[in-house]
Amino acid sequence: MARPLFHGWYVVLCCFGIALFGWGLGFYGPSVYLVRLREAHGWSAGAISAALTFYNLVMAALVMHIGDTIARWGARRVVMAGSLALGLGAACLPVVTALWQLYLVLFVMALAFAVIGGAAIAAILAEWFDAKRGLAISLALNGATVAGIVITPAMIWLTGRFGFAAGLWILIAAMWACLWPPVLLVLRRPGTLGAAPDAAAMPTRAAQSPAAPPIPRVALLRDRAIQSVAVAFGLGLSAQVGFLMHQVNFLTSRLGIAAAGIGVALTTTVALVSRVGTGLVVDRLDPRRVAAANFLVQIAALGVLLSSASPTAIYVGCALFGISVGNMITLPNLIVQREFPSAQFARAISLVFAIDQVVLAFGPGVLGIVRDWSGDYTAALAVCLVLDVAAFAVVLVRRRANAVP
Repeated sequence: MARPLFHGWYVVLCCFGIALFGWGLGFYGPSVYLVRLREAHGWSAGAISAALTFYNLVMAALVMHIGDTIARWGARRVVMAGSLALGLGAACLPVVTALWQLYLVLFVMALAFAVIGGAAIAAILAEWFDAKRGLAISLALNGATVAGIVITPAMIWLTGRFGFAAGLWILIAAMWACLWPPVLLVLRRPGTLGAAPDAAAMPTRAAQSPAAPPIPRVALLRDRAIQSVAVAFGLGLSAQVGFLMHQVNFLTSRLGIAAAGIGVALTTTVALVSRVGTGLVVDRLDPRRVAAANFLVQIAALGVLLSSASPTAIYVGCALFGISVGNMITLPNLIVQREFPSAQFARAISLVFAIDQVVLAFGPGVLGIVRDWSGDYTAALAVCLVLDVAAFAVVLVRRRANAVP
């Protein structure tokens, strides 16, 4: 008789859906919402940028606590509450008429996206996977990439076809209809099914060791491993998210709007393939070295984009950038997994994601300022390259040999 599929893989599929709708409405969505609101109310670019920065900073404040929140309340309750709040917040956007109302709605949406974002997915999967955690997280977070391919175009089409309010409400209803049934049926703790991570048998009560007390956040902040991971990926994600937010404008200035769409699609497609490919082998490799190589790929991509004018070379640069995009939010999880006890993983990775969220919140705005000051994107991309070089150096800094987590 065939052995039944390990329930953890159903959890991965459910987390794929969480990432699909979470990133669709919470990460890619604001770029669509705020364009529509700017058109409707004539708000300045500065006001819109400030709102986005506020959104990311609020998100960072809650991400720090997401591991503890899931441990206390359970993934099912947290994801249900987060998806409900994200949908209700987005549903209020079409009726916003003043900036203070926009900030209030974004506050709710930031809290919601924080509890169904990358740190939450990592914390959920940490209960189900250990040896295969890299593959599990890579597969689940492909939902974030697919969101850019599926949800964003669907949102643009729906709001264009039915109007901003009706189109957005249709998408929100689709999220709840598609996401809530698997969340209710699939998101369970391994202990309730008699399973341990990676399909191992659940140890008997007598054999179980008492859970280690959580490391205080202040102690984690002093840890060299946390510092190096948080700083490296904060810098790398600032460069990455900053470029992605400006990619269409950059490619349009070089190639025209039609070719810009091809470049963005190429980046997204390669990101999807790259994350799966890396996930298949990364559990057997040193994740810090893999991360350093990933930063080098992003440096090479920026170098090609800075030095090339031909369409072919620029497409190569976009493809190289896609390789690094596919792995940037997966690798911090794997480094923390290797360097901290399993019982401390959720709190440690939540802290890393919170710090990264604060740092990357300023990336798009800084690149926009540099671009406006210099007149083109050459200096802005050079800033991204410098950030990646620093990230490459920092990620190789390990904990002292005699330090104990």
